Amino acid sequence: MKKTLIASAVAAAALSSNAFAMDNASDLAEMLESMPEVYGNIQLAQFWSEVDPKGGSKTSSHEFADGGSTIGFKHDHAITEDLTGFFKAELEFDADDKAGNGGLNGFDEAFIGLKGDFGSIQIGSDDTVYEQMLNITDISEQVGISGNLTGIGEGDNAQYVGSFGDFTVGLTYKIDGDSATQRGAQVGGAYSSDAFYVGLAYSMESDKDYGATKGTDAFGLAAEAYIGDLTLQAQYEDEDDTGDYLGLQAIYGIKATQLALGYGIYGAEGADEDAEQLFVQALYNVSDNMYVYVEASQTSNAGNVKDTDETATAVGATYAF
Repeated sequence: MKKTLIASAVAAAALSSNAFAMDNASDLAEMLESMPEVYGNIQLAQFWSEVDPKGGSKTSSHEFADGGSTIGFKHDHAITEDLTGFFKAELEFDADDKAGNGGLNGFDEAFIGLKGDFGSIQIGSDDTVYEQMLNITDISEQVGISGNLTGIGEGDNAQYVGSFGDFTVGLTYKIDGDSATQRGAQVGGAYSSDAFYVGLAYSMESDKDYGATKGTDAFGLAAEAYIGDLTLQAQYEDEDDTGDYLGLQAIYGIKATQLALGYGIYGAEGADEDAEQLFVQALYNVSDNMYVYVEASQTSNAGNVKDTDETATAVGATYAF
């Protein structure tokens, strides 16, 4: 055989091999693109608590426990040039006691939806717009100050959230409800910039169990200011015929460390005293995927019971991926 024919045969074989490899690589890329992203975390902590009631006996407890470990799946795909479909499912499990639970024991979020230039719409279970716009003081890993007085739960919801420049607006509608979870709707809006954040929301709750018990409405306002490495927060909420919440907090970040100091007041309708809570936290980022922390809270008039004090402490670590 002539050398030119041999060379041509070798070249053809090489081209065929390269084309096969390229087809396989393309198929693999398409397969990987169609698979959902897997993420999650393991949260473990040592807890201590002590309750000292007025006229009663002081009680204390300690426990090494899971602090909210999850594993999640999420995915999106282009339906058209301007429309994307997405889903997210986040499952909960306990990482501390293998014999006690046997694996996955519930879920935190699960929803499907569509998104585009108009924003996003979804149905399922997720944080409501009231929580998203307002609950800025809830930064604790295990024990700390937190608001979110509304009775509308995170499940059976239809939700819209849209961002337009620095403004974000949202609506949550409770599709269904039961005796433990209010039906109703929530609206919220927020403005954010490099210097500050302001959010407000209103929760309109209808009757429980389709009229068995009258629902209540809640209103909230949150503000955050950024001054160098310091973040200052204020959050206020009021729920009709139920109570109110005021939270003030300062967060200081320096390199891999975060320090926080918070103060919360919880007032319950008809209670003799407001509950007051002081919160401190020190958190250190070991790496991009792992951090450790210690935090504690001291509550006076716990449960709005006069002269009842409660102390809670947590030391823990979280690995996220």
